[in-house]
Amino acid sequence: MISYVVPTMWKFPPFPDFLQDVCDHELVNDVVLINNAPDQTPDHPVMNHPKILHKNFGRNIFVNPAWNLGAMCSKSDIICVANDDIMFDLRLFGKLIRHMKPEHGTYGINCSDPVSGEIRFDPHTNQSVFGFGQLFFVHRQNWCMIPPGLNIYFGDNFVFDTHKHKLGTNYLIKNLLHYTPYASSSRDFRHHLNSEAPIYHQVLTDWRIWGIHD
Repeated sequence: MISYVVPTMWKFPPFPDFLQDVCDHELVNDVVLINNAPDQTPDHPVMNHPKILHKNFGRNIFVNPAWNLGAMCSKSDIICVANDDIMFDLRLFGKLIRHMKPEHGTYGINCSDPVSGEIRFDPHTNQSVFGFGQLFFVHRQNWCMIPPGLNIYFGDNFVFDTHKHKLGTNYLIKNLLHYTPYASSSRDFRHHLNSEAPIYHQVLTDWRIWGIHD
C-alpha cells in the first residue's frame, strides 16, 4: 500500500478533484495533507475523506518540513511525495508497487521527457532529473530527514543524493502521462534559493555526499 504525502497552498484549481481520485484509489492507504494556506482551504468533499490526515498548523510550515512531517505520519511501506500541482496516471501505483524493493533508492519523474509507450522504471545513470521533486517515491524505512535550514529548495536533492550515496541506485519513472504547470506555489519563494544553496552545499560536505542531482 501507498501513503500519499502532499503539502498544499491551494493555488492549483484542479488539485482537490485530483486528490479525490487519489483518495479513492484502492492502493492508497492514507493521505497526509499538510495545509500550508489554511485561509485558502476549499469547501470540497475530499476534505472529509476518511483516508485523509489533515495537518493544519495555522501557518505555512514550508514544503521540506512538511515532507518530513508527512513521512513521520505515514502508515504504509511506500511513501509517495507529491506536489499539489501535478496530475498523473494513477495506474503508476500498481506498476510501482510490483517493481519497488526496500533496497532500492528513490523513484522519481523527469517532467521534461516525452511520453511514449508503457510506464517503465530505468536506473538513473546520468539522465536529467528535471522536475524530480514534483513526484517521487521512497520506502518508508529509507526516509532521510531533510536537514533544518532547507525549507523550500533542495529537499528532493537531499533525498535523491542521500539514497544514491547509501543505496546505490535511484530510478527514473519513464513514460508517465502527467500534467503540471511547475512550481505554482514556490514561485513566491524564489528569494529562498540563494540563501538555501550554501546550506545544501555544506550538507553535502558534512555528509560526504556527491552532488549528483541536476
